[in-house]
Amino acid sequence: MSNSNVFTPHIKSDRALGKYFKAPPLRSQRQWLKIELLYLYGERFVSSNLGLNRKCHTLAQTVSYLSDLGHAKVAVKATLDAIRNHRSGSRRQL
Repeated sequence: MSNSNVFTPHIKSDRALGKYFKAPPLRSQRQWLKIELLYLYGERFVSSNLGLNRKCHTLAQTVSYLSDLGHAKVAVKATLDAIRNHRSGSRRQL
């Protein structure tokens, strides 16, 4: 199975993420958390020079990036916690 075929419940295809999206390895759970968080806040990989890889290298940088865009940091962290909770619940059902 290719990495680009595995998506979270919110992300149904790589087309939804934009032309320049490159899926991280499946084992990179923190990278997938960043991608889902960015997606939920409307970020897309539509240009090769957006610099999201530089601006959002870590989860903490991603939260800061989104709060710099005007989103409340508390709300961004709550969304990240909700994503984590959803994933841990999904694993328990397997």
